[in-house]
Amino acid sequence: PIQPTIKKAVLDSSFGSQILKNAYTLEQPVKQVFGGVANDSLTFLTIKPKTDERVNLGFQTNQISVDSASEIKMLDLVNEERVSRGLKALVFDERLRVIARAHSEDMFKQGYFSHYSPEGLTVADRALNSGIDFLVIGENLAYAPSVELAHSGFMNSEGHRANILSENYGKIGIGAIDGGIYGKMFTQVFLN
Repeated sequence: PIQPTIKKAVLDSSFGSQILKNAYTLEQPVKQVFGGVANDSLTFLTIKPKTDERVNLGFQTNQISVDSASEIKMLDLVNEERVSRGLKALVFDERLRVIARAHSEDMFKQGYFSHYSPEGLTVADRALNSGIDFLVIGENLAYAPSVELAHSGFMNSEGHRANILSENYGKIGIGAIDGGIYGKMFTQVFLN
């Protein structure tokens, strides 16, 4: 494992960011052979939707901040994917963003990565506890250094891509939390 301060310095450099882009391309053949529930790579970490798998991050941090610019960028990227395929753009929902941000924050603060909180709550539980009714709900998670790499990871994962392109969803909330030297946590919440 690379120390977070060194990792951040590499990611922030122009040379390091180019290496990261190339690393993603080289990882794809390896993933096709090995697969896995948690897609862990040099560039991002995701957990397949609708699984109860948990990854221990190996750290906890309260040194976090909301990254609203990444939330807006991710919404744009999601809607570009949908519109390019003849689907309706998803409508931003503030209530879903609150849930998404809270889950991203919780994962940093408690040092885990999962669709289930340590207390066993799912995205459906979090929505119901916030007074949100729904017929269908979904969630995508990514832990990555940038919104572009998180989005690329989603679109190259069958389950995550299915959530993004599902006709069952009309609303989205995105929570992007910046953990400084630890990277960024992204939660997408989809609703009918």
